[in-house]
Amino acid sequence: MRTRVFVFFNFSPRPWADITRLFEEVGCYDMAAAGPNFLEFYSVMFDEDDPRLSRLRAALSNEGIDRLERREHIYTKSELQAPPLLWLTLRTAERGRLSPRYGTEYDLSAACPLCGTGAIQTSPLLLNPSEIPKKGDIFQIMDHEKLVSLELARALSEAGISGLELRVAQAYKAKVDLPWVQLLAHEQLPPMAPSSKGILREKSCHLCRRDGYFNDAYEPTEIHYKTSELDINKIPDAVYTYEYFDRSRLREPLTDSYFAQPLLLVKPKIFKVLQQQKVRGLVFQPVKIITGDQ
Repeated sequence: MRTRVFVFFNFSPRPWADITRLFEEVGCYDMAAAGPNFLEFYSVMFDEDDPRLSRLRAALSNEGIDRLERREHIYTKSELQAPPLLWLTLRTAERGRLSPRYGTEYDLSAACPLCGTGAIQTSPLLLNPSEIPKKGDIFQIMDHEKLVSLELARALSEAGISGLELRVAQAYKAKVDLPWVQLLAHEQLPPMAPSSKGILREKSCHLCRRDGYFNDAYEPTEIHYKTSELDINKIPDAVYTYEYFDRSRLREPLTDSYFAQPLLLVKPKIFKVLQQQKVRGLVFQPVKIITGDQ
């Protein structure tokens, strides 16, 4: 594993000559050659052990320029094959609207009556065909519901993946099937261990306390579970977290609602299928199973 650091800073109102000098002194010659950014907001990415990172930090401090940093862990393929559970996310941008927007139906009987967290989707996911990709292997809509191509859905089905429902999405007006299949897990894990890192909780629903979780923008997320609370051998290949990320809002009409989503965790069987299919834009992060005294 290596750690990648993103550094963000704003040079305004300094002249471009000063910016060029700083980049060249640090060793970021490609940034100096790229020319000025009309927004005057810059981001630079380094591995944590890159000597240019410490030089840039020092140069910005000497110039009195504030900076923000974000860190993320980068894992090798062998490091991702070893853990019993992985967190699956996408690097691609969200497409389409929030899932209730076009009339997707939900069962609210077991959901929080105040915020709607825990609503169960009962119909196909209804989408506007003009807002979603025409081709590709996988994408996600704005509330992070993930959809795969028919070909990839077929590969997952043939692999005998457990705990993963493959539900064909539909066009919201004609109610005809689209060439995209939603990934749905139905089993949820117990709460994460307190030792988990890079997860914030803000303004969660005061009634259910299930939503309001966020990934920290500056600290890499590390998900931990205690062996005393999770038997990895007894869960299916695809599961959701107990925690719901973002904040839910239950509105009338339901199409104005937004439901926070749990994270999708998968076992190595799903990782293997997606690797074999050479799906691009995926990000996997190991989930750590710890003993109670860690």
